[in-house]
Amino acid sequence: MERRVQQANPAPSRKPRIVIADDFETLRRGLKSLLGPAICGEAENGQQAVEKVMQLRPDIITLDWTMPVMNGFEAAKMIRSFAPETKIIVFSLHEGNRVREEALQAGADVFLHKTATGGTILKAIADLMGIIRDGSPLVSEVLSTATEQKKTKPAVTR
Repeated sequence: MERRVQQANPAPSRKPRIVIADDFETLRRGLKSLLGPAICGEAENGQQAVEKVMQLRPDIITLDWTMPVMNGFEAAKMIRSFAPETKIIVFSLHEGNRVREEALQAGADVFLHKTATGGTILKAIADLMGIIRDGSPLVSEVLSTATEQKKTKPAVTR
């Protein structure tokens, strides 16, 4: 995980508002499952992502690097220009320093590979929101929900 900017005014007592932008529906569903009520909107392409940020003014947007209509690079630059307070997490299947550096230069705060674990994503969000403590509202809620789901699922035997 690469991080460029720390938030100056942490907001540990409220849940972040997050927009997810990815053309791959399964990834959007996975993030919605992980982040639950923190999701305030979603987009299927870069242009919709920019529009959602203009409309909803979320704390964080997750951007796929490769999207139709407008890619993550263009969307991040636009979002950064009119909503500097919105934190940007860029997800990509592309590995290497070149893509990571391009994302950070476009205004991303964090670059994550799409294979990042749920824990890594939660840590990045908590870090951006200034709620790094284990007892943060988002992390506590998500982890307790995941624990409850594991308890209620029947064991699979072969």
